[in-house]
Amino acid sequence: MPVADINKALRIATIHIYGYIGDDYWEDGAISSDLNMAKELASMEGLVDRVDIRINCYGGSVKHAWGIVSAIQNSTLNIHTYNDGMACSAAALIYLAVKKENRHYGTMAAWMYHPVMSYVYGNKFDFEDELAVVNKLSEICSQFVNSNTNQPVEWLNQRSDTWLTADEAISYGLIDAQEPYKIEDPKTTALSKNNIAKNTAVAHHVSDSYKNFLTTKTANIVENNVQPAAPAADQNVSNPAPTPTIPVAENAAPPTVDILKEFTNLKTRLDGLENTIKEKDATIAQLNQQVNAKPGDEPVTVVITEPIKDKTDDDYVDVFMAAANAGEHTVRFV
Repeated sequence: MPVADINKALRIATIHIYGYIGDDYWEDGAISSDLNMAKELASMEGLVDRVDIRINCYGGSVKHAWGIVSAIQNSTLNIHTYNDGMACSAAALIYLAVKKENRHYGTMAAWMYHPVMSYVYGNKFDFEDELAVVNKLSEICSQFVNSNTNQPVEWLNQRSDTWLTADEAISYGLIDAQEPYKIEDPKTTALSKNNIAKNTAVAHHVSDSYKNFLTTKTANIVENNVQPAAPAADQNVSNPAPTPTIPVAENAAPPTVDILKEFTNLKTRLDGLENTIKEKDATIAQLNQQVNAKPGDEPVTVVITEPIKDKTDDDYVDVFMAAANAGEHTVRFV
């Protein structure tokens, strides 16, 4: 079922019809039913102002397609359709459900229509009945398609599929002009040219405001003679590092207490981190010294004054193993 991605800030929703219309023929979950589409559009009334329906679909059930077309045409929302690749058969009807100026055609896209297709099993009367139904459905669809073209086609006599490129779609009057657009990520919303220009201007304004904020903030700190913290004990005070030059904004307002407090807190945290690094370095150096020390560099002489007991004694102690376990490397008997 189609699920709308809603951009609440811009009040725009996007629905993707990227699977078959109606029944899930391929069992991949990518379907668009009339009921689901009608509920989606109804749920967005008052929540968004515009809905972009992105289509890349081979078609499907004409019954569901008619319901989707009706839901679109009965909606009070500003609905646009986008041919992202293929708008075929039943999907071709959905693409035409909006007014011409709201139809968009991708740079690699095609529109295709053919008479309604069906199948039947039974006797000759069943086939005759089904043929009558198919002719009637094809007639209704044909009238709808021809109402959106300046070159009406007798679809009932078209035995093959009719494919239209972007230029041919313009020639047939389905669209006024091709508006090349990049197929966007499903999590983003397609915007009109005016919205793109407007949001680009907003982005530049926000960026400029942020840069001005940073410049003014640093300038205020310098103008109020905020002194840097005293150098660490092991720093070369006689040859201090040069102080970086911070640009000063003209007519800068006096700094607020919060800004000065933030600056002081950041400097304190930086000094604390530097001290921590020095402590860690000292610990690492000490550990490296212990690791690099080789056993036997400073042999220890252990004097054994008591006689070695027999191994059968209960309190027998192997003096050599005891000395080795204690890290003593030389045993001398007296």
